[in-house]
Amino acid sequence: MRLFCPQRVIRKSHMNSLLAEILVEKRKEVDRIRERGVSTNIDNNIPPIRDFKAAISQPGKINLIAEIKFASPST
Repeated sequence: MRLFCPQRVIRKSHMNSLLAEILVEKRKEVDRIRERGVSTNIDNNIPPIRDFKAAISQPGKINLIAEIKFASPST
């Protein structure tokens, strides 16, 4: 059972306003870039899709998938 925590509500509303601010600024930034005529076509900069199974199945090589976490968000 969760208890009501006013600090959590305050933090959440602060986070929402902060995210709204970031969104407004990023939209302005995108508009400035478009005004300068900079191409927004990023397809040319995206590397081709790699075959994941083939990449981790190469004989004679170390095939490792790992995730390193320095800290958990809950601690």
